[in-house]
Amino acid sequence: MVDAGNSLAPGRIADKELEKHLLMADLVAAGFATMGIDAVALGANDWKLGKETVLEAVKKHELPVLAANLVCNGEQPFPGFKRIERGGMVVGVVGITDGDVVGCEVGDPIEGLKSAVDSLGEVDLTLALIPLRRELVPKFAEKGLEVDLVVDARGGRVTVVPDPTGDTWVFNNGSQGKYLGIADLELVAPTRPWASPNYDENLRNEQTRLETRITAAQNSVHREDDRQKKHLERQIAAYKRDLAKVNEKIEKLKSDDLPRNRIIQRHVSLGADIADHQETLKMVEQTKDAIQDLERTGGFFIKRRRAPVDSPFIGSESCISCHRDQHVQWASTSHSHAYQTLIKKNEGKNLECLPCHVTAFGKDGGPSDANDLLGLHDVQCESCHGPGRAHVADAEAAPLVKVPEEAACVVCHDGQKEREGFDFATYMPIVSHSNPEVEELGEPKGEP
Repeated sequence: MVDAGNSLAPGRIADKELEKHLLMADLVAAGFATMGIDAVALGANDWKLGKETVLEAVKKHELPVLAANLVCNGEQPFPGFKRIERGGMVVGVVGITDGDVVGCEVGDPIEGLKSAVDSLGEVDLTLALIPLRRELVPKFAEKGLEVDLVVDARGGRVTVVPDPTGDTWVFNNGSQGKYLGIADLELVAPTRPWASPNYDENLRNEQTRLETRITAAQNSVHREDDRQKKHLERQIAAYKRDLAKVNEKIEKLKSDDLPRNRIIQRHVSLGADIADHQETLKMVEQTKDAIQDLERTGGFFIKRRRAPVDSPFIGSESCISCHRDQHVQWASTSHSHAYQTLIKKNEGKNLECLPCHVTAFGKDGGPSDANDLLGLHDVQCESCHGPGRAHVADAEAAPLVKVPEEAACVVCHDGQKEREGFDFATYMPIVSHSNPEVEELGEPKGEP
């Protein structure tokens, strides 16, 4: 079991929330130790907790950190490689670090990896832990670095199968700890290269998914205001870039019939159907209690003030006078208590979850502080219909999106942030609240 880094801390840490993140980092480190993790890398996010804090956690929990490119006071505080014997194989694991480490030098990652690989001796395969994005991997061949498998720490959407870059295959396990990645390896040829039996199928599934997303977004562009239109155009361009890469990989497979070692990757969703490890669960509950105590004593209560007048968002309470029936229907859906689902899990301050459980969180004019949600908690009207302050001031001059397109929904319902499968045609009727009194938002008929 390995971890490629950036697991101890998120990308952003507000000064007033540092103590909370220190508690969470200690929980993650304790969890690694309890699981008997074989090797760990440390990323730039981890070091934001402070060098001494990280070193103390590593020592306290005896974490097997690998950092081939880190030098402190003229010495390497951690080894750069480790040999692990499993299932009749000898796996050589190498690792590097990234970020600012006070009083230490973080050297060139490629040179660090090359030195570690050269020190491994004879192994059946080489696995690299890289707390960076995959842009580093194409440089391996240029530097004469031979690595079979890479686990990176880029987070984001889970790759269902490992992704090859040259002769090196890259694994990614997403973010937020919702999945456990498992790779089964079989040596069927004496040397590289490797192949994944279901790689071809998954490429074609990804091709279909991207083509569907492009079509949905293109169908939505002409219905949106200028701001949303620009967002959709950027989204379409990104989808097309991804599709071009997928098509290139499919073409490469057609001409490649070399015998290969086999990789089968699985992702296990850590949902309610997976029994909790009782020792770990106890640590989680203790940490949540400690965070709640910290917030109470520190006065970190959620403020209930409204969004400022210069914000384009205004909150659903301002919509009720004209759209009372719609508000009643909305109140019967899960959207109306999306934030409460976080509170029940003691995740109300989790910055990775808030953008999908709080209206406009992280957007211009929206809330950015977990302790001050500007009255925009839950998935309110403006999450689907767009910013409403101008509409409230002059409904005819500033009409809103009447019926959101699928592209707006899949920002959160993407199969990664939530585990349940999302089908637009199935779920849209559940949240739909058409108004017989209103033909278009911004064109009211009769009394409000």
